[in-house]
Amino acid sequence: MRAISAALLCLFGIGTALAVPASAAATASNTVSFVTVSGGFGGCSEFIAYSGRARLAVRSVTDSSGGLHIEDSQSNLQGVVGIGDSGATYHFVGAGGLGTWNTRFDDGGGVAITGIGRQRVVGAGPANNTFVDTQFHTTLNANGEVTSSTFEFALTCSNG
Repeated sequence: MRAISAALLCLFGIGTALAVPASAAATASNTVSFVTVSGGFGGCSEFIAYSGRARLAVRSVTDSSGGLHIEDSQSNLQGVVGIGDSGATYHFVGAGGLGTWNTRFDDGGGVAITGIGRQRVVGAGPANNTFVDTQFHTTLNANGEVTSSTFEFALTCSNG
């Protein structure tokens, strides 16, 4: 769970890096990043240890007043592979692995990021068709320091 939280905090760093002052005209920016994730979960027939690279794509617009707006964010864990206790290989499939984000930048420079996601895990082992649901919230102050952070996930076992 610490590895997941650390990976998400790396992603939050990307969000704060986007919060730069704008020029006089509105500008759009597309950013694609890859973040290494690793961890494990159990509870659906077997423990699955996973690792790999998650892809994060963010489209932001800085308006003429310097306000930053996240127009779209997409993420997936399709580069992440898990190995179960049985030796079975599992893949994380479907876009939206880290889900939909709601990002708010306040006038004082703080950032609040909230997200939900659902990822399907498929493989030949007994934990096939497991769903991993995630929820997170992080608040950063104007200095980029985390002032609050929560991360929760739940498993839905479809085959075991």
